[in-house]
Amino acid sequence: MNNGDAVTDNSYPETALTADTTVDFTNSLSMSVPTGVLLTIAPFAVGLFLFGALAVFFVARKRQYEE
Repeated sequence: MNNGDAVTDNSYPETALTADTTVDFTNSLSMSVPTGVLLTIAPFAVGLFLFGALAVFFVARKRQYEE
């Protein structure tokens, strides 16, 4: 093996393990992953909010005329 030296690519030859071996991995991804959750959910949330506001407005207006 490489006696603790870092391997930076996948060019290290494959070796069969014949005894207990410890392998340490370091994940060094430094960018954020764009998931698009906000762009997916935001239009529906705004629409639901507007629908609720209009429903409250019309119910309150109807009650005002009935009294």
